[in-house]
Amino acid sequence: PQDLFDAARMDGYSDLEIFWRITVPVGMPAIITTMILNTIHLWNEFLYAVVLITDDDKRTLPLGIQKFMGDRLEDTGMIATGMMIAVIPIIIIYAVFSEKLIQGMTAGAVK
Repeated sequence: PQDLFDAARMDGYSDLEIFWRITVPVGMPAIITTMILNTIHLWNEFLYAVVLITDDDKRTLPLGIQKFMGDRLEDTGMIATGMMIAVIPIIIIYAVFSEKLIQGMTAGAVK
């Protein structure tokens, strides 16, 4: 908001100080929300991995889970284990950053 920048200029802040003391803290919830949602998207990426990765040694976790699904037989225990391994980092990230995530998603919604 322009009022914050004007008040900072009256207090004698330079452009760099305005950036670090006002712009970054105001934008931090949105930045953290973007980082968390992007991390979740990249962690669960399947389409690009299935198209681009041909070497079995370089398969990502979603591709590894998909490999346990066969035409006639599915190893449900291994699929469930793979899903739990895939979900644990996302739950930890959400637990650590949940407050910032909610702040970022509701920023500007309440006056």
